[in-house]
Amino acid sequence: MRDSIRRLTAVAALATLCAGAWAQPQPAPSAEKPAESAELAALRQAAEAHPSDAVRQYNLGVGLAKAGRYEEAKAALQRADTMAADAGLKADARFNQGVIELESLQESEGAAGMTPAGQSADRLGALSRAERQFRRSLEASSQGETAAEAAKWIERVQRVRQRMEEESRRQQQQQQNQDQQQQQQGDQQREQNQDKQDGKQNQQQGQQQQQQQNGDQGQQQQQQQQGQDQAQQLQNLARQQSQLSQQSAQSATRPDDPQGRQQRQQQQADLSRQTEQAAEQARERREQQAKEQQTKEQQQASEKMQQKIDQAMREQAAAQEALDKGDDRGAAQAQQRAAANLAEAAREAAQQAEQPPQQQQQQQQQQQPKPVRPQAEGEQANQGSAWDFTAAEILDKERRQREGLQRLRREARRIFVEKDW
Repeated sequence: MRDSIRRLTAVAALATLCAGAWAQPQPAPSAEKPAESAELAALRQAAEAHPSDAVRQYNLGVGLAKAGRYEEAKAALQRADTMAADAGLKADARFNQGVIELESLQESEGAAGMTPAGQSADRLGALSRAERQFRRSLEASSQGETAAEAAKWIERVQRVRQRMEEESRRQQQQQQNQDQQQQQQGDQQREQNQDKQDGKQNQQQGQQQQQQQNGDQGQQQQQQQQGQDQAQQLQNLARQQSQLSQQSAQSATRPDDPQGRQQRQQQQADLSRQTEQAAEQARERREQQAKEQQTKEQQQASEKMQQKIDQAMREQAAAQEALDKGDDRGAAQAQQRAAANLAEAAREAAQQAEQPPQQQQQQQQQQQPKPVRPQAEGEQANQGSAWDFTAAEILDKERRQREGLQRLRREARRIFVEKDW
């Protein structure tokens, strides 16, 4: 008499699939081979006594499957399929092999050392093998209860496999997005490190220039260098704020990423603190410059720069609030406005540093050469040579300063957000 595990194992396999073949891994089953029951031992003894009897091989396969010994069960059912002359027995043997493939999915959940990609490939392989056995069952017999069951399970397996393939593609896309974001963060970090290195180099150059100068001229050049450093600092902040705005805009079009938003929140907080420090330095510089004589253009540039920094700080606060609420698009817009204000403040700082103080202009006018009495030919030649050397040195220094300030202003003009919402 032929036994069947079709109903029993189909229910268990259905539970596996409905729970999701991609569920969290379960504890691995014990590798120790369990002891055989009396019923299974009797089935094995009958199959060994009649090795060419397809029915007894089939019953042994059913018993092994019930005991959870799937590999041995598949081997017994394959023997039954090969030996059977009856189409119904062939259909049942093949159908049960498909069910065993589904049942083995539970064991694969506990496989140690497998990556998520490896587990996904293993599960898809099991589903493909199960569908192949169900189709072979239909080929053996297209009528009866087994054929109806096989047709149902082919449809179910196809649906589950489609869901798993979609999930696999989604995970791959998510991994690609994470890799791209990490690369962008790495590029940004390298650029920030380069900006810091450039800032240190600019500071060292300013110190070297200060050591070469003396008196009032040294103090005036030091103030001008501070203005350049301030313009460079604001320009770097504008660039970093613009990059963070682009990241927020990109995140608004992607699936929710709490970890990425938390990183942007931290980056925005760091930029806000740096902007507050820049604002404090700007106020101190204005107080220092108030004690000196300034041109009207310098005063206007200083006031406009301070206004732009204050506006940038307000926009940064709005961006931080939007990030806290999970509004990436709103954060990107506020960050865009903050970057534009910082870029404008950098241009005003560069323009202010480019113009010498009114007191320096007066001193330069006083230093213009005065008419002197005619000298002897040799004396006049020596004095003219010394004057030409001093004038050339002063002009060369002024030329280098103008070129540096013009370069800052050109770079500041390039700080803008390409996309407008």
